[in-house]
Amino acid sequence: MTPKSRLRSCCDTALKRSILLLTFLLGGCPARTVPVETPAPSPLIAPDKVAIPTELTWDMGFLQLNVEQASALSLSEKKPMLLYFYTPWCGPCKEYDRKVFPTKPFQDFASTLVSIKIDAGADANVSLAKQFEVNSYPTMVVCRPGGEEVERFFGFKETEVFVATVQDYLAGRNTATDYRDRALADPNNLELAFIAGRELAIRKRGEEAIPFLERVWRVDTENTTKNVPRAMLLQARTVYLDQLKERDKALPILEELSKRFSESFHGTEATYMIARIYLEKGDKDKARDVLLNRVRIAPHDAIQYFRFGGFCLRHSFMLDEGIVKIEEGLKQHADAGYLWKTLADLRFRSHDYDGAVEAMEEAVKFAGGSLQTYEMLLETYRKARARLQEGK
Repeated sequence: MTPKSRLRSCCDTALKRSILLLTFLLGGCPARTVPVETPAPSPLIAPDKVAIPTELTWDMGFLQLNVEQASALSLSEKKPMLLYFYTPWCGPCKEYDRKVFPTKPFQDFASTLVSIKIDAGADANVSLAKQFEVNSYPTMVVCRPGGEEVERFFGFKETEVFVATVQDYLAGRNTATDYRDRALADPNNLELAFIAGRELAIRKRGEEAIPFLERVWRVDTENTTKNVPRAMLLQARTVYLDQLKERDKALPILEELSKRFSESFHGTEATYMIARIYLEKGDKDKARDVLLNRVRIAPHDAIQYFRFGGFCLRHSFMLDEGIVKIEEGLKQHADAGYLWKTLADLRFRSHDYDGAVEAMEEAVKFAGGSLQTYEMLLETYRKARARLQEGK
């Protein structure tokens, strides 16, 4: 059994999940939950094969151990584990270093666990992050003694919320599984259905999430919960596109979302997803038609111009149209450094090196905290222009 399978083991059998979810989708609710035998937690490693340092070193509540040592220690001391995946460039991770980890309440709590930090960007930890399917930072993985994963959470939380979240997870409260079971027991509660679907979806339990998300947007036809566009986008993009790779199932949901909520963030995002699907299918004409005729950009919103140009850049598609849109946006938002930077990137990709340098020079003026990165790009574009001129 791999570390990933041991850590991500699920207490319910596939048969129980299928029956409960089918009952939920059909609108019923089981009279009682049949208890299922829960497998014993499996440690990451054989503890007798790992040497644990006799002198333990702490850094702001975290033990300086590798994951095998932490697993062995947690099993021998019967303490839960907390695995903190971070990167040096992650903004919320830096917030933790400033606001949470130095506090006494956090360090007191962390000492009741076996807590370790894992730099996911370090070469030695890349495979470990992949095994845990960690692709956003920070990610906190809460485990039982030995390494069986209970739940994970993402992003920044203040100290009290952080501690309460871990405590809840270890007690079986407010986990994705807990929300799933509560939603199954209360099938008419669309708010709970949405939370269950969302929590399952973002934890890559997409097949379990589908009935909950679909129930929200099919039943709440007037969007009284305000969760319909979010549920549709989660099901179509997060589950069908990102996890299950089923474009044909995602497309009709995205089409409906794009039409019903065309002015919202979720509707706009759906439109871009539709264009992406047509590009992946090789139908560039349909993708172009979607982008030009269905994307509505509010002139007051610089981010919408940025998203249009970013899409063109990311897919190397409609670069000329992307340039036109960004230039249009700059007439309204001349001090938006990220728009100047996107214009420079689009021009560079279009082999307009003079235009790229000119736009990047403007970007530097409004770079703010991105100054160093923008200056490096400007130097790169200047060198590319110089090489071109030397070759003529």
